Amino acid sequence: MFISFTIVEHPIYYQRQQKKASSSPVYLTPEGQTPREILRTRVQSLKEILDSKEIALHEWQDEMKEIEMFHRNELQEVIGTYEEYKELGEKIEYLKKSLEDSEGLCLEANKRISEQVQEIKVLKDQVNSLEKERDNLRKQTLDLQNYSEEVHKLRKECKEKTALIKKLENEKIDFDMKMELALQKQKETESYLRKSLEDAWEESAQYEKGLNTETLERKSIFKSFEEKLEKKKEQLDAFMLEKDNLSKELKSAEEEVKVTKEELEKMTATNEELANEIVSLQNKNYSLQRNRVSSSVIETQRFKE
Repeated sequence: MFISFTIVEHPIYYQRQQKKASSSPVYLTPEGQTPREILRTRVQSLKEILDSKEIALHEWQDEMKEIEMFHRNELQEVIGTYEEYKELGEKIEYLKKSLEDSEGLCLEANKRISEQVQEIKVLKDQVNSLEKERDNLRKQTLDLQNYSEEVHKLRKECKEKTALIKKLENEKIDFDMKMELALQKQKETESYLRKSLEDAWEESAQYEKGLNTETLERKSIFKSFEEKLEKKKEQLDAFMLEKDNLSKELKSAEEEVKVTKEELEKMTATNEELANEIVSLQNKNYSLQRNRVSSSVIETQRFKE
């Protein structure tokens, strides 16, 4: 009777072959790409590694089942002497040891698979967190652009109102000069008319008895003087009213410019705060990306080892 022997590869040699067959290079994306692409590449690499390990595990289990079935059939067919039984016993012990080694490898593979699944879950959470931070940065950037446009608009309005105030101030200076000249002329005219009126009344008193015709003419002249004086007063009142209106308009423009300047200062302060916050978030995001990439490289190297 001939006893057939099956050459079984050593578990350590099989483990190396399995690792060599299942491992695939994990390429990192070039420096400077977005975190989402780095994480996508990392997750895809981990999925490929897990798939290859699962395939290798199933192949190993199928092979072990075939070996067990083969040896069961072989044991049933073998009938022989003590040496044959002894040899079969040694073979059984070797197969048991191989089975134990295979079970250990399976447990180790399951453990590594579980760790990789947990790591993938953590990476997905990190991707979600980075996407939220990116959305917040994008929203704050849009707000900053809107604030910048509004600040530019307010600065333009402030410049226009400042020019208007300067124009009104120049007009007020011109008006004050004209008003001063008009008042001076009005006072001179009024003084002249009053003096003329007094002289006329004195002359009228002297010639009142015998000069009725001349008195009427003088009264007409007095009336004309009084009308001129009244017109001058009306002109003076109109000048004063115009001066009050210009003063009110100037005061209103100054208040409006003051409010505009306060709004501009507030918008500038808000703009600076948003800019500082965006810079801080960008630095934080950059540090987080760098830490994630370093951690991924270390984990990949450890997994390859």
